[in-house]
This record gives sequence, structure tokens and C-alpha cells, in this order.
Amino acid sequence: MSSPAVAPIPEPGQIVELRYRRFVVGDVQKSTLPISPLSTGVSEAQHLVSLSSVDEDALGEELQVVWEVEPEARVFERLALPQPTGFDAPARLDAFLNAVR
Repeated sequence: MSSPAVAPIPEPGQIVELRYRRFVVGDVQKSTLPISPLSTGVSEAQHLVSLSSVDEDALGEELQVVWEVEPEARVFERLALPQPTGFDAPARLDAFLNAVR
């Protein structure tokens, strides 16, 4: 039986998804402990990843995880903002601003 593939190690600023939530990566620290020859399936050092939630219902909630042991964790490539294609009509912008107020 093969072990599940581990998602690539994220970098600070990237968006990741784990535990059915999305987070932004704040910090990544590689373990300085030597790898035990008795550990099965562990061939590289593990990473402690500090995360901050970007989900609406948990905005700013912080979490630290050992990346390699998180099931179904995935990293989103750096996301860019969409390119603007034009401007809204002034009346539409005014309606939006009124709704925000």
C-alpha cells in the first residue's frame, strides 16, 4: 500500500486549503530534528506551517499545522487579480456605494 502524496510545501503568502477551509500562509519553518531511521514513510524533514483563515466565518483565525501529516491539503498557485475590462456606469457605482453604507 503506497502512502498518499503530500502537497508541495507552501510559501508565505500563498493560499492553501485544508480541513475544508482556506488559509493564507504566514510562516513556514523546517524541522531541525534529525530524521529517525525508525520512522516509516518519512524521508524528509517536516514543516510547521502558520496559517490565518480567509473564510468569512473564521476570518483571521490562526492555526499551526505539521504540513506533511495534513490529509488532503493543497496549495493554490499564486493567484493574481483579474484584469479590469472597463468601468461601471456612475449610477451603478452610486447604487453599490449606497448598498455598502
